[in-house]
Amino acid sequence: MDAFQQGLANQRVPLEVLSDLKHDKRGILSLARHSDPNSGGSSFSILLGAAPHLDMQYTVFGEVTKGLEVLSAMEQVETRKEGIFVMPKDRITISSTYTYYVGGTAEEQVQCWDRATQLSARLEAHMLMLQEVRQQDLPGRR
Repeated sequence: MDAFQQGLANQRVPLEVLSDLKHDKRGILSLARHSDPNSGGSSFSILLGAAPHLDMQYTVFGEVTKGLEVLSAMEQVETRKEGIFVMPKDRITISSTYTYYVGGTAEEQVQCWDRATQLSARLEAHMLMLQEVRQQDLPGRR
């Protein structure tokens, strides 16, 4: 990580809970934290099932809406236990995500969509470039 990324990683997120946001199903994204409720950072959990004991204790900030088959594959990896937590033995890297924007003014939504479209085009260009490099450096492999 460079200094900027480290600075972002060191920021803390305060606990944000609402009674209607629950840890009630598979695919819920929940912000991890230390014993201080206001110590959320960049770590999070993807629930494999309901965990009502986390309600009003941990921030729900999203939900997996596509790619649940990937979540099923993640369940198959070897795990280790640290205290009450069960986590993958080897780090799992998320290589792509998308954000579904909810709320804001119509103008903000259009700006968000325009930015997402620009980023998508850049990603597509990078993927094509990567494919060309792979073809040059790894003949016969894609």
